[in-house]
Amino acid sequence: MSIFEPLAIQDIIGYRFRNVELLSEAFTHASFSNEHALPSYERLEFLGDSVLGMIVAEYLYARYPEADEGFLTKTKANIVSGKTLTAVVEKLDIIRYMRVASGNNEDEVRGSKHIKEDLFEAIVGAIALDGGIEESRKFVLRELSEALNRKYTADNVTDFKSKLLETAVHKGIKAEFVVKPWETDPKIFVAEVFIDGKVCAVGKGASKKKAAQLAAEEALKKI
Repeated sequence: MSIFEPLAIQDIIGYRFRNVELLSEAFTHASFSNEHALPSYERLEFLGDSVLGMIVAEYLYARYPEADEGFLTKTKANIVSGKTLTAVVEKLDIIRYMRVASGNNEDEVRGSKHIKEDLFEAIVGAIALDGGIEESRKFVLRELSEALNRKYTADNVTDFKSKLLETAVHKGIKAEFVVKPWETDPKIFVAEVFIDGKVCAVGKGASKKKAAQLAAEEALKKI
């Protein structure tokens, strides 16, 4: 059963909404949206993704004044990765407030890493609309402080896809990527890595890039 508790959520995320409907929207899964004719979190997630990216990019630009574009891009991807955002949502324990249609497998929906990632971005988008970018920045810098404050170097910020392609050339093997929407959920992408024409690894993500990175990471463990 979906239990939406706005006061509890606001206490947890450290922000009070003037328009609580935005918070409600951020915690509305598509299944609940369709069942009750309400907006789902998807538009807020779209907005939040861009706001989050800008906030993290600005932070890294100031923190690493001598870094080149490549390093900044890889570091940003590391910080805003699905793995990082999912971990934050799990730490806050707020996915339990997601409103899901009763006919759905609620445990499966709330257990989805993809949904948790989307929820974090939807919250960022909702805060931005309600209180402005500065309030979103406070939330992001607070909740992603651990990831933001790690010491990043050229050695520990890894672009797995590039590393795989470089490794393949070095070993004299052929590596190819095929990325397509997942059949059961077109909002999720599936990437397959072919090594010399045979499937070596598979990755799933909320974007083509994320799926390819996950697949490349797995492939690197096998070649």
